[in-house]
Amino acid sequence: MEKGIVYWGIGRICKACLEQHVDIIPEFFIDSYSDRKLFCEKQVRHPDEVEDWSAYYIIITVRDSKGIETELESRGLHKGKDFLGYREFFSYTDLPMKESLDLIKEYGTRHEKSSGPIMLQAPISNVRNAKSYYSFLKEYVKNRKPAEVVLFTHLSVISSDKISKDFGCTVFDVPWIYEKEWREKKGYGSQFTITEYLSEEEINWLYELEDRKTSVNKEESLRCSQELYCYYKKAVSIIRPSKIIIWGNWHRESYILGHIAEVQGIRHGYLEHGWIPGTNQFDPYGIAGQGEYAVVPDVLEKISIKEEDLSAAQRVTDYIKARQLDTRVFYETRADRLEMEKLDPTKKTIFLVGMDELGMEMNPYSRYWRQYISSIYLSVKEVLDDLLEICTENKLNFIFKPHPGNTILNLNEDDYNRMIYVKDMSIDRLIQISDVVVSIASAVDYKVLMYEKPLVQVGITGLRGKKCSYEVDRREDLGKEISMALRNGMTTEQKRNYDQFLARLLKKYLWDDMSEKEISYGLTLDTDFGEEGE
Repeated sequence: MEKGIVYWGIGRICKACLEQHVDIIPEFFIDSYSDRKLFCEKQVRHPDEVEDWSAYYIIITVRDSKGIETELESRGLHKGKDFLGYREFFSYTDLPMKESLDLIKEYGTRHEKSSGPIMLQAPISNVRNAKSYYSFLKEYVKNRKPAEVVLFTHLSVISSDKISKDFGCTVFDVPWIYEKEWREKKGYGSQFTITEYLSEEEINWLYELEDRKTSVNKEESLRCSQELYCYYKKAVSIIRPSKIIIWGNWHRESYILGHIAEVQGIRHGYLEHGWIPGTNQFDPYGIAGQGEYAVVPDVLEKISIKEEDLSAAQRVTDYIKARQLDTRVFYETRADRLEMEKLDPTKKTIFLVGMDELGMEMNPYSRYWRQYISSIYLSVKEVLDDLLEICTENKLNFIFKPHPGNTILNLNEDDYNRMIYVKDMSIDRLIQISDVVVSIASAVDYKVLMYEKPLVQVGITGLRGKKCSYEVDRREDLGKEISMALRNGMTTEQKRNYDQFLARLLKKYLWDDMSEKEISYGLTLDTDFGEEGE
């Protein structure tokens, strides 16, 4: 009997395996901790719900597989015959730093007399809208020819040779430097002498970087940052890129590569999922509160817009709303339905949008947080606590939806009783039934304004100062701004300002993400990042 394939683990690695190996279709998924019943349209089972283990071959799709291997062996299964970890099953080998640098040196020797390529640092899987995102990156590489693009990425379930052939460019697998045991096993620490390879300014900057980030072990985290900095500094010195495109702007890696580019005077910018569904964004400064039009707000006024630009932006808004487009997939769950039964239709409703604090890994006590995220709140929990008091005192419905993966907030029973807590339901529905939406920083903010609902901002984002939302400058003013938003709604002036703002974003900062849709909007890849105004 041929065994059916089953993946154990429904996290990031599982998604990457599904995206990169579409010919291998698991019959179902196993997960010990998730309460989801469906994942990628397949059943999710707890291990105790698997009746006949001998009928399946298990691929363990989590990074640390020791505990799962022990459990499978306790059930009478044998490694190799009945199960394997994803690395072994897909014949993927993690690359040590020395071997990675040797490959980069070989590239440098072969292209010694070539003009500097574009260096692109980005994931190729394990992202939202993975299919269209993958196509977007491939098209970017194709449209740059005859200029060469060199892609640096973290591979986990597929070889760099396969991606190189698919993309038509050189691909380097960046070593996984973040785990101490793995680094020591792969021989890290012997490649660079930090004090000799890094300047005093670079060493001091890395200390400042560590202050931005949360870390259980600061010493180990600093060592990781130093090694990653050395790796990229060496890579950049060999490749001599003409431009560097960096994915994201909250990650350690993006900060490091951006700083190296600044020190060496290399043009660079940051790529991310767009603020509105159906787009990707590019900014020469960074993302959200770090972005160009947040830091230098006057730059927007220099982007001329005409009536046809405003009409085009309205068509985009109508299209997104009509189809409830989003970058995430939402679910109707019994738990959420039970929570929504607590909604009192006779009361006004406040909706708090959760921010991805865990994903950002930002230290809320750092100067960086107060400069680029929020100068008055240290966490979503602090905003939530204030809103609980405001909504209870003013007899308002209070809905809270945490960011996916940020569900542990140390809430007590009384907190839950005073709110409607949902995890999986549609953002569009939540916006539509709400009278006011409160947010620190989220792409949801842009959709809120598309629905012409009043937005109360307590964080620092690209929307701040654009006069299209209610802005809180002091913690004690939150209740006053909510009252004003309830009374006035989204004003005519705020809508006009947002319409103009969106029209300008579509002309300079947003690219069509190549996802399947009836209309196209944003810039096309005929235009390169950072050259849209040239």
